[in-house]
Amino acid sequence: MLRRSGKNTYVAMRAANPSLKFSDYAKRFADQRASETALYTDSGTGTAAEVRYDVNRFKDGVVTYTTTSAGDALGGYSASGTRPSTTR
Repeated sequence: MLRRSGKNTYVAMRAANPSLKFSDYAKRFADQRASETALYTDSGTGTAAEVRYDVNRFKDGVVTYTTTSAGDALGGYSASGTRPSTTR
């Protein structure tokens, strides 16, 4: 289970020469109870150099404080705007 909060993007596939081509391309999303995933191309079209996979934990994640947080603690990130009603 992913416990790292925030935006996490991974390159699932990279074109060797010169690009990847997909028929019937569409960005795919899934929302779980505490995280969301997205599978998409870097260009947002069926012809691309990379296929990317995002895993964003927006609830029950491990909070990391930094010196620039100025007293704010952010426990997660949602690319789709999901707002959980409760957190631990």
